[in-house]
Amino acid sequence: MLTVGKYLGQVLSPRGKMPQIAPPNPNAIKALINNSLSKLKINNSKNKNSVSIQLRVGKKSQSVSDVSENILAVYNSLLEKLPAGTQNLKSIYVKTTMSKSLKIGDKE
Repeated sequence: MLTVGKYLGQVLSPRGKMPQIAPPNPNAIKALINNSLSKLKINNSKNKNSVSIQLRVGKKSQSVSDVSENILAVYNSLLEKLPAGTQNLKSIYVKTTMSKSLKIGDKE
């Protein structure tokens, strides 16, 4: 770990990609995995005015109604947080891990 920090730390640390040391406890490893699965990614594009938000809203094993409820909950919470509400959203896509994205919302 010292070698990784010494040689790669200057590159990985500002990007938030530094590896974490996993304790030998199996419950702690499960907690680390669950923590990483629940993270939200916000990507700034090359154009400073557009932002892409990526997050998990369900699993493929869940029913369609459960996933749609999760999507609506995320959508409503985004509308509350954004200053101009729906004016800040351009389009909404849903996809599974290895599939093509499906556009479910678009503002023209």
